[in-house]
Amino acid sequence: MVERSHTISTAAAEIVALINSRAQSPWPEEIEAIIAKAVAPQPMADTPVSNLSLAIRAKIAQLHAAYATLGKLHDGPEFDAAEAVVDRLKADLCDLEEMIPKPPRAYADLVTRAELALYWSADTLEDDRRDMATARSWRI
Repeated sequence: MVERSHTISTAAAEIVALINSRAQSPWPEEIEAIIAKAVAPQPMADTPVSNLSLAIRAKIAQLHAAYATLGKLHDGPEFDAAEAVVDRLKADLCDLEEMIPKPPRAYADLVTRAELALYWSADTLEDDRRDMATARSWRI
């Protein structure tokens, strides 16, 4: 890891000196090495989890629980009510998804998008379909 040994001003002066030191332009790697001395990377652990991310995670957990409940019910009013709960939760999740900044403003925004992509992925949808098929197969 490169230690931060330069201020931004020092790095800028070093880049200018490098550019003026020869007729050929410096390689990007040379400039990157100077910039790396001035900029310390932020540790990812310092990135706080937003309330929106927590709300999305909670909604996904609620959806998994709702599908589990739906899979145990037979056709009838209870099944229909549970199916309505699933539909409402999916709509709520879509509303929360729309609240993620576009384009992302932080690493946490990307992580939240990735978590949603995992939920909406074919594997998860296949699990959901399997739960629904199981629930429907129990109908009399």
